[in-house]
Amino acid sequence: MACEGDLQTKAVYGIWLQDGLAGVVSFNVLDLQSESGDIGYWLDACARGKGIATVAVQAMVQGFAERRLLRRYVIKCAVANRESQRVAERLGFSCEGVLKFAEKIGEVRHDQYLYALSLGGDDDGCKQAPLGV
Repeated sequence: MACEGDLQTKAVYGIWLQDGLAGVVSFNVLDLQSESGDIGYWLDACARGKGIATVAVQAMVQGFAERRLLRRYVIKCAVANRESQRVAERLGFSCEGVLKFAEKIGEVRHDQYLYALSLGGDDDGCKQAPLGV
């Protein structure tokens, strides 16, 4: 893991298996001031379906949480990407909503689910202000 002084706006880590580099796990957006990070991960096809992404994301979150660097962790994944949704769900992330047309792959825009995990502090969820306020 990178030293605190080295962390700026991103942190990228390789996922290594016996055969070599099998993927990456990262904070694509790392905001130490707001104590929030947007998580990304990618695995080679031969490494998928084995729980490797879940373990890698869990290790990265745990490392940052133990050092009290972040309190909010975010995973955004395409609505059609059920495998990534399962990673977030297995780790206790809550789906907070849908981001319409949020990701462009090639020439096609896709909706994304936004999953988040907040650690520490009081989290009462969304509180709606009374009407007329």
